[in-house]
Amino acid sequence: MAYIILVKKDLIGMVKDNPQDAEKVAALKKYVHILCKGEYTGFTTLYFALDALKAAGETGFVNQVAAKVYAHGKNEGWHKGVIEGGVETIGSQASYDKVVSDFTFVDKIKSL
Repeated sequence: MAYIILVKKDLIGMVKDNPQDAEKVAALKKYVHILCKGEYTGFTTLYFALDALKAAGETGFVNQVAAKVYAHGKNEGWHKGVIEGGVETIGSQASYDKVVSDFTFVDKIKSL
């Protein structure tokens, strides 16, 4: 549910467009926290959410969450398993490329 709110309702975009909206910033922090609590592995979504929060001045929160996500992400097995297993592991080149791309965001999160 948290992912749907971040992406489908474009809460990330709302915070990017208006970083002074304290209500939206608080909501984004809440849903990022929920995703990270469950060790969510959608690193692309987490990167853009954290980037929006950083632009909104939430540097302390971003640094804390980014460190947790990076620690989990660098050892996360699903992405690595698909990448090492190749296209056959996931069934299509497009899906494989998406997994590879998503995993690159682990290092981008670290650099936030």
